[in-house]
Amino acid sequence: MNNYLYFILRIHKGLIMRKHEFHFFITILALLIFSGNTPVAAQENNNRIYVQGMLGTMRLDEGDYMFEAQDSGESVVFEGNSTDIPYLGFAGQQVMGGGDRFKFGVEGGFLASWKTDKWQVAVKDGTAYVRIENSMFLGDLFLGGFTSMDMGSRLRVYLGGGPLVIYGYRKIDPEEDDDPDDDLDIVYKDTYESKWNVGVYARAGIDFIVTDAFIFGLSVRGIKTNLEFNNLGGKTQVEGVQFLFTLSAALSGYD
Repeated sequence: MNNYLYFILRIHKGLIMRKHEFHFFITILALLIFSGNTPVAAQENNNRIYVQGMLGTMRLDEGDYMFEAQDSGESVVFEGNSTDIPYLGFAGQQVMGGGDRFKFGVEGGFLASWKTDKWQVAVKDGTAYVRIENSMFLGDLFLGGFTSMDMGSRLRVYLGGGPLVIYGYRKIDPEEDDDPDDDLDIVYKDTYESKWNVGVYARAGIDFIVTDAFIFGLSVRGIKTNLEFNNLGGKTQVEGVQFLFTLSAALSGYD
């Protein structure tokens, strides 16, 4: 039981960690999988399939947005804040082989995100404003391998990784605020981009098995891609760490 509480505390701390701690979390689970010695009360069929729903978030660092005044040549750069984007998706894991505790197989799934928010930027002396409407959609299809280990009959840890294909579009819509006291003519434009790209992912997770039909857990997933969006004065790269709550079911039960 003390081991279980330790894992729960580590996952809770992981909800506020960033990229540099993602590698630590994966390392810990890798050590558990390959060196664990907890006895197992029940054996898993080697054709077992896990179906998993995922809900979570990922933080993106925004680029800069530049606005220029036509008359004076003055330019103002607004640095966008980091933003958390929600994620929703599903995954499946097919066990291909292994022993009583240690398993390996293939996995795949799809994750998607949609985010719309607005910023208001003061351009000169608090009298001129630019309102920015920012919309983004991201979706990635991933396929890779995984390894897992049963830590007793009601706890499972796993590692997975492989390639992914990602699609995204980004729309930035600045709108000048009408102000009769403002003599600053702001140059701005809409920006719309739609792109496909490839990348890689790695994920680690822990499952708490209540019944075969009800398994809940936590997962951390890191992605690295070449997908980026060019903003008015900078760019946003789509890569980072996703923190996900999971709800799963096993389509084949224990012996």
